[in-house]
Amino acid sequence: MGFRAEVKREMTLDLEVREHVYHILDYSWRGAGPRMTLGQVGGKGGFLDYTGDPFSIDPTELDEISFRFSTGVNCVGRFEDGGHIPCPGYRSADEFAQCMECLTIDIPDPACVFEPHCNRGSCGAFFCQKPHVVYISLFGTRPKVGMTQLDRILDRGTEQGADLIVPLLEAGDRYSARAIEGAISRKLRVPQAHHPATLLKAMSRKRDTNRAEVIVNGLIRRVKDSWTYLLRSVEDLKVVSGPSEFDIEVFELGPYPLQEPLPYPPKMFRGSLLNGRVLGFKGKYMVFEHGGLKAFNLASAVGRFVHSRTDLSVFGMDPE
Repeated sequence: MGFRAEVKREMTLDLEVREHVYHILDYSWRGAGPRMTLGQVGGKGGFLDYTGDPFSIDPTELDEISFRFSTGVNCVGRFEDGGHIPCPGYRSADEFAQCMECLTIDIPDPACVFEPHCNRGSCGAFFCQKPHVVYISLFGTRPKVGMTQLDRILDRGTEQGADLIVPLLEAGDRYSARAIEGAISRKLRVPQAHHPATLLKAMSRKRDTNRAEVIVNGLIRRVKDSWTYLLRSVEDLKVVSGPSEFDIEVFELGPYPLQEPLPYPPKMFRGSLLNGRVLGFKGKYMVFEHGGLKAFNLASAVGRFVHSRTDLSVFGMDPE
């Protein structure tokens, strides 16, 4: 089955002048390094189609880039039992990089991804009733509060590009973790997210381990002191271990494949044509040099097509 007609119109000219076109299916961190999963596409019967099985690359092996990204996002399909299942209609996609038909097979109620609300039963999502942790992470000396599945705590910190992460407590489900996260954010005035400029500025500052330790210990103490209030501020919680019973440990993350501190904060690059020398990766950002330091959010490229002057398949890795 070929890609949608509007995708064909967008990319036909580029296929004539650029040899390699890929559909970006995933960008994530595995262990200490980033991975990008790609599906190579080409012309077939007047339409674009996959030309083989998806493959993963280690993007840190790229010294120079000459990429052009499509403006639209098309569904990446699904991954199941280590294999890739393409979207049956190659439909356009939204913030999940999946169409609703593919997404709801695994997550019947997509609202539960960001704002879980099934506190009296499962919505059917695989993560809904799994144990979660609420954590504090630091970007330089800027803290944020968040939550993630218990077995993903270090992966979550790394894929966000955090320098430190501290799990504070264990909740029995996703709803409880998000509710406690929100309560801590309001009570301690710690944000649940940072503006990209804040994260990029942290890349140009030398790590201050002593200052970070003071900030983290102060926040842990405030959470413990406020725990009774936090429990009263939200209802229907499943708490497995509160901050006094939970084995709180501070995890230092990195080093990332990026030489820090940078001489100055990179500017966010929001265009579609990337050219330059790759300097490294931290979290979702690729830092490259072209008329100054730039940072591109590779997570935002999932679902888009990339045209490359380089055959990226030569960087293919064996499945993990």
